[in-house]
Amino acid sequence: MNKPCVLLWTPWASHQSAVHEVLREQPDFELVAAASEAEAIEGLARADAMLLAGVGNGYSAALAQAVHAAPRLRWLQLLSTGQEALEQRGVPQQVTVTGVGNSSAAVVAEHAMALLLALGRRIGEAAVNGQRGRWDRALAARITSLEGMTLCLAGYGRIGKEIAKRAQAFGMRCIAVNRSGRNDAPELADTVYPVSQLREALAQSDAVAISFPLTDDTRSLFGVGEWAACRKGALVVNVGRGATVDTDALVGALHSGHIAGAGLDVTDPEPLPDGHPLWTAPGALITPHIGGGGSTAGLQRLGALVLDNVRRFRAGAELQHRVELA
Repeated sequence: MNKPCVLLWTPWASHQSAVHEVLREQPDFELVAAASEAEAIEGLARADAMLLAGVGNGYSAALAQAVHAAPRLRWLQLLSTGQEALEQRGVPQQVTVTGVGNSSAAVVAEHAMALLLALGRRIGEAAVNGQRGRWDRALAARITSLEGMTLCLAGYGRIGKEIAKRAQAFGMRCIAVNRSGRNDAPELADTVYPVSQLREALAQSDAVAISFPLTDDTRSLFGVGEWAACRKGALVVNVGRGATVDTDALVGALHSGHIAGAGLDVTDPEPLPDGHPLWTAPGALITPHIGGGGSTAGLQRLGALVLDNVRRFRAGAELQHRVELA
């Protein structure tokens, strides 16, 4: 039997290195590492499987067209989270799509907590003051502690649960919202509400951590009514998808002071253009969608996951972490 051809394409050097390292000496398949999207499109002509990551999972219109035309492709392994680009552009019926499992959940949760801590302790303002050589202890009157707060986990999948573990270490009480309202980890969240009761959950919350994926049901889920439902002075972080939030409504809630701070690793639009009012909204702290980066342990988990699935693919076994596209 001929060795299957596994095509690797990601513009991210960290992911390229982590996956290439674990696969390069495996004898049961041919690994082809593309150096550009153009090379990836060319390589799809003979690829049996593809390993892919990038902004929007790197699934551009041109690449999607090549995937649909690939004569041998049977498996697409994502190396980053999010599937909206695949749902928008489609994947051939014969191609199985698999995801990253739990490889990046811990570091994304760490980023969420970093944003939440920075909002509560006004680290951004203190840093600006420091750069200006200004010692302003009046800031102490505006800082707050996470201890004793109720945190609403808006999204209670892998990332939401990892956030809950870290939030508990800071003395926070956690409640959660997911699609079903089912609580499969009661040790992490006291109560889980279905999305239909989101406002009820928000009304109990001093802080909100959004990790929902982007679907038709979650697009612009957080609007004027949802921000109004939060306790006055609530803190918000979003490490899921920017379009789950109505940006104009959030800007309004920040200006009114009802939302005291918003730590956003994702925005809508993204990237956020120059001059957008969210940049200068009071209490806004924005990072450029970097929450999944910087984790050696996470990349090691990703490499092990990919290696396991490549071996399963070679053996004709069931692939792990299958992704069902809408």
